[in-house]
Amino acid sequence: MIHPQHWDAAYQADGPADVSWFQVRPAISLELIASTASTAVPPAPRNSI
Repeated sequence: MIHPQHWDAAYQADGPADVSWFQVRPAISLELIASTASTAVPPAPRNSI
């Protein structure tokens, strides 16, 4: 397991834009979210007692 100090050093040395998972605009993820958001079924209303 990699220690938190490793990632602290990585962010300090390279910055968030240089880590492999960083995207300025995660277009594919945003498109997937948008495509499912419009088709989502709202939850059924809860009965108030």
